[in-house]
Amino acid sequence: GGFVFVSGQLLVDRRTGRIPLVDVRRQTRMVLDNIKVILKAHGSSMDKVVKCTVYITNAAYFDEVNDVYRRYFRRNPPARVFCTVGSWPKKFDVEIDCIAVV
Repeated sequence: GGFVFVSGQLLVDRRTGRIPLVDVRRQTRMVLDNIKVILKAHGSSMDKVVKCTVYITNAAYFDEVNDVYRRYFRRNPPARVFCTVGSWPKKFDVEIDCIAVV
């Protein structure tokens, strides 16, 4: 009956620990794949996510991010906030956090 709180995830390559320079669609896939791994390690899954916050450096990326996001949350998508933020000290455009039930 508990929750898993996943703090903001970036597009870090899990094998190298580096942030690759890739387009926003690939960034979104990598972020959501990393979230999927974290949730599984804590006894949850993408189907159990109840809320996400998407942070993006440019609102013009909304459609591209949304196209990828929909593939990970096909049924009963969680509540979501989509925020435009300033740039980060590293070269990436997408960060996502979420809350899931266990």
